[in-house]
Amino acid sequence: MVRNMLALLLGLQVLAPVGAQDVYPSRTVRIVQPIPPGSSTDNVIRVVAERLTKALGATFIVDNRPGGGMTIGPQACSNGKPDGYTICAIASDNFTVQPHFLDKLPYDVEKDFKPVSLLFYNVDGLIASAGLEANSVAEVRALAQAKPGSLNFGTNGPGTTSDLFRASVSEDWKSELTAIPYPGGPPIVLALAANQIQLTRLGLGSIGGQLGSGKIKVLAVGGANRSRQLPSVPTYAEAGISFPVRVWWGLFVHAATPDTIVRRLNTEIQKIFADPAFRESLDTQFLEAAGGSEESFARIIEQDKKSTANMIRQFGLAKKQ
Repeated sequence: MVRNMLALLLGLQVLAPVGAQDVYPSRTVRIVQPIPPGSSTDNVIRVVAERLTKALGATFIVDNRPGGGMTIGPQACSNGKPDGYTICAIASDNFTVQPHFLDKLPYDVEKDFKPVSLLFYNVDGLIASAGLEANSVAEVRALAQAKPGSLNFGTNGPGTTSDLFRASVSEDWKSELTAIPYPGGPPIVLALAANQIQLTRLGLGSIGGQLGSGKIKVLAVGGANRSRQLPSVPTYAEAGISFPVRVWWGLFVHAATPDTIVRRLNTEIQKIFADPAFRESLDTQFLEAAGGSEESFARIIEQDKKSTANMIRQFGLAKKQ
């Protein structure tokens, strides 16, 4: 009997560490961002990381990996382990636009990712340098038509929504806005303020302190309604711009990650988005809070893929690079 008891105790000692390892999360979790620090998107992801750290008892850190037209960040999840310790913040660009424009993506958007939660939509706008001699969309259009190719348009690179916007507007205006790629919103804003480029389409939260600097001007905003912060600025529709694509950001993990881990993360994220103060903070940064289940997010992704593909075909914009 003594021998049997010793064997049982030894067995429990061996099993205990294994059981402890099964508790998620038990070590540091990385949230990989495909953009540089400093934007409203980056700021919100950092708040989410802080709150998840408090809620789940393990450290969540933000790992910025800009560049490559925002493809470097998502690649970390597609190449990582399916254990929930690498989470990727990914924009709709990567799923709905890039597959039509880029021939060699370093991941498969259909197979490599599992959605965790939709986070928010960007409230975007057409923004001009203060040095541009145009104070309305109509005036910019007249300039672009008078001198095709003379206006530089800052983008996040080929196959991103900002570049799709540029291509769509160029097609509609029967002119050409010259694409100038940057690794993210902050460097685009700096280039715009320095009049190195004349136009861009960005989430308005990326503008930061430049909004009241006198170095840039917002000519139109996306969405069905005018912005509460910029009530005098017309919407795209009011200004004669037809661009229905909305940019969202969400969290994803490797496609083979267990559903139990995804549900645990989603549950805690929904608690964060249920906080009225958190939602209000997003609104002040020109972000529209979303949230929702992982299943509802998956449906939104599929719907956006179809609507964006239809628009690209309509304008004949798709071109592999």
